[in-house]
Amino acid sequence: QAPIDRYCASASKDDASATLMAQPNQPKTAYDWSCKQNTHYLPIPMDLACQYVTENSFAIAKLVNYSDPYSWECWGPRDAGS
Repeated sequence: QAPIDRYCASASKDDASATLMAQPNQPKTAYDWSCKQNTHYLPIPMDLACQYVTENSFAIAKLVNYSDPYSWECWGPRDAGS
């Protein structure tokens, strides 16, 4: 399961998965991600998704390329003991 799908599943009570929801006849962008839960689509707060998948409450989402939905990166401090 992809990290973004794990976030969607954790953020909902039902089985949810990540999906790209672009406007009709428009290219997909990095901001088109949603959690699909049954017939509902909920926007994904990427900072919270990064914090969940990295298990780091200080992680933030960094967008590399607006036109590429797969260009999100998670950034955050590393444990000094690592």
